[in-house]
Amino acid sequence: MKLSAHHKRNGDDVEWYNPLLAWKYPYDRVYMSKVFTFTPDYLHPVNAQEIIHGGTGYFYPDGGQSLPVEIEHIYPDYSLYPEWTKDTAYGFLTRGCPMENVSWKNAQEFTGDCMTEETGVIMGKIPLQGVKNARDLGGIETADGKRIRNRCLIKCGQLCGATQQDIEVLRDQYGVKLIVDLRTQMERIKFPDPEIKGIANIWNPIFKEDIQGAGVFTPGEKEILEKYLKALFILNHRWEKMGETENAAVEAVREMIQKEKFDPDAYMARIYHKFVNNQVIQKQIKQFFSLLVNRRGGAVLWHCGAGKDRSGICCALLLYALGVPKEQIVDYYASVEESSEDTVDYILEKLFPEKVPGNREYQELARKIFGVKNCYIEAFFDAIEKDYISVDNYLQKAVELHVDNIVRLKTLYLRS
Repeated sequence: MKLSAHHKRNGDDVEWYNPLLAWKYPYDRVYMSKVFTFTPDYLHPVNAQEIIHGGTGYFYPDGGQSLPVEIEHIYPDYSLYPEWTKDTAYGFLTRGCPMENVSWKNAQEFTGDCMTEETGVIMGKIPLQGVKNARDLGGIETADGKRIRNRCLIKCGQLCGATQQDIEVLRDQYGVKLIVDLRTQMERIKFPDPEIKGIANIWNPIFKEDIQGAGVFTPGEKEILEKYLKALFILNHRWEKMGETENAAVEAVREMIQKEKFDPDAYMARIYHKFVNNQVIQKQIKQFFSLLVNRRGGAVLWHCGAGKDRSGICCALLLYALGVPKEQIVDYYASVEESSEDTVDYILEKLFPEKVPGNREYQELARKIFGVKNCYIEAFFDAIEKDYISVDNYLQKAVELHVDNIVRLKTLYLRS
């Protein structure tokens, strides 16, 4: 348990040896130990770059090499034995509680290291100063009773406003080792991610400004989607100095909303439906899952502009692949609304200031587009099931996420 705690502190993945996966994904290091010399050894070959033996069963009577001081005095990793150590901590308690450094009074309010409402912290929310909608997926429960590991999967809005403290929180407290940027090239140029030492940054745009390769869109739908994306980018980034092109994009969205009988719910549902069938988007989602499947240590963070649509879609599909029920995914998707209200209010005021006749009515219509509403993610799932029968079939056929990939994802990111 001490070795596990040491490796996890250094950003490594730790799990019990899985011989079924080891032959496709060899381990970097495997520790093997036993107490008694008469205990039979592991009978099968171990596929790892390094195998380390320890204990009196291998090295009688001294047990072999001693643990370094920094490992010997570390808090053990109790999560290796969840059935015996749930909500319990053993050993070294005079040095402080291992359960996230909370007081004894509040320790009982924790499940693993997920905070409850009694502690005053919103479940999964990461309080950052310059980054919107930062969420740790850790603690979300699957249908079979497992939970997503804490500090492994993080989604958020753009990072360009991250303060030095935000960077330290993500890097040092949450152990982020990989950032996946889902934004367009224009967004990256105008508002680049900060370069963070020790963290890889991979650009994986879910779609491009010109909706390249979007053959499933009619010319009218393609045009309106381009304008929507451009306007969303401009408004969401509070771009004060806008040229003719930017003003035209915002004006196009304004005119669209002002049209008679405009239905924002139907509009957003239609956009998500188009997302489902676009081969370019499918390819990029496939690449997103590939990055998660092949992760080697540390947490993965992915982000778009607002942390809502693109990162939300990837989050929804990932949660489903990990075994989270759809109803629970919809609830989680809606939970990002509270942390984006200030941005939404700014967008609405920019689109329909007081000088525009009927501005309040139009603002409410616009809120349904630029805000978060759980019916949209339900429409996303409905569109998948309409064209692919099931979400499972979509993941397998369109995204090429097969059974062995899903097993790998669950091994990496779930705990008992």
